[in-house]
Amino acid sequence: MRLPKPSAPFSPVCVVGESITVDTAGKVLVLPTGHPYLLPKYNEFTLTEGRALPDAGTYTFTNDFETELGIKNLITPWIALYDPAGRDVDFYLFTYKPSQLSFTVDSEGIITQLILYPGNGLIYHGQITFFDLTRDSNSDLIPDFLDSSVLGSLSKFLQSYATVDGTPGAKQFLTADGKEFLTADGKYLFVRA
Repeated sequence: MRLPKPSAPFSPVCVVGESITVDTAGKVLVLPTGHPYLLPKYNEFTLTEGRALPDAGTYTFTNDFETELGIKNLITPWIALYDPAGRDVDFYLFTYKPSQLSFTVDSEGIITQLILYPGNGLIYHGQITFFDLTRDSNSDLIPDFLDSSVLGSLSKFLQSYATVDGTPGAKQFLTADGKEFLTADGKYLFVRA
């Protein structure tokens, strides 16, 4: 299903059954985590050097806190999809924490489909236009349109929205002097709250 451009600022997605497959065209899937080590291929730190989508195929996120694919690492009730060379950003706002998410990448490296699962809630689709999707005025590897500290950003615009069942996410556990804990298997320690 191809979603039409939503009315401002967003409109509900009609879901029949357990999921909806949305035909898309974007190169970057954004799942805000608040930390560069969580969902590193998909978080808001999209300007990280060497970041690339997986090979062509369909990929599914797990319903846990696994650092590479765990959907529970999401700290906002929304996800976004965009092409850095374009100007439009599509976003999907959830009323309940998502427990599933899948996407399909074609041979050109384009995300052609998102499979969204509303669970007990609703999903809203929105689209916002930004002049430059690669601008990073504070050099934190988060483009301005995703940076919650930048007025007019998508993150700032959606900041007041939360899920009915509480905001998902994790906080990093640090030592008293602000250093990160690195486990013996090369993973960083996070606290789930």
